[in-house]
Amino acid sequence: MKKFVTSIVLLAGAASVYSQGQVNYTDYNPGATTGFNIHIWSPQTGSPGVETTGNSTTPFTTTPTGLAGDAPTGTSAPGYTGSLIGGAGTATGPNGTLDYTDGDSFSVELYYAAGNTVATGFGSLSPLASTLGTMADGAFGSTYAGMYFPSGSGLATIPGVAASGTATFAIAAWFNGGGTYPTLAAAQAAGSAVAPFGWSPLGAEAIGGGNVAPPLLPGLGNPNNVAGGITSFSLVSAVPEPSTIALGVIGASAFLMRLRRKQ
Repeated sequence: MKKFVTSIVLLAGAASVYSQGQVNYTDYNPGATTGFNIHIWSPQTGSPGVETTGNSTTPFTTTPTGLAGDAPTGTSAPGYTGSLIGGAGTATGPNGTLDYTDGDSFSVELYYAAGNTVATGFGSLSPLASTLGTMADGAFGSTYAGMYFPSGSGLATIPGVAASGTATFAIAAWFNGGGTYPTLAAAQAAGSAVAPFGWSPLGAEAIGGGNVAPPLLPGLGNPNNVAGGITSFSLVSAVPEPSTIALGVIGASAFLMRLRRKQ
């Protein structure tokens, strides 16, 4: 009898774990033109403080010479003017300098919320620590610049959301400074002029679990979408304001020039 009761408890526990909602947050699905493949860009040339979002109109493909496009495809070209982040770096870790080719220096994390909170915005989401990773580095090569690769299976269990329940997601990325800014909040506190950061548009969907396979993230145009849609995006970097000392030097220089003219 004791063994029977123990078996029931163990099975109940297994069923409970199995029924937790899950999502596949992988950013690499070869051949999946309606799947989920996005890219993350550096701040835009000429307007680094303005975020650009949207997927390429070119379908995501793998070719002998590299990768091209996004999935799902966009309806208009976003016009990114920055560079794809990552594609270089070593297993020894980030170099700590702001180098957009060094994938190890840029962290990526999945943010989530229970239910459909797309209309509420990014502030409604929380980071999912188990998904924290970096952009593709030299181990992947420049072909994979702009993409991130989760460790393990790429599956994430979503707290507080049961199998087949709805959840909202976004991808956040930021310059980690070689560990100086371990979280998005730390990068935000430092300021985007020091630690560029950004996040994707939000998307919501019914997630998997139980007998339902965990879906890919809700990309824009993905048939699993409930609302919104995650797309490629650029980081932002505010142009630093002149310091008080710099302004003082400018003021003093102007004053001296006026004195010289009077003489």
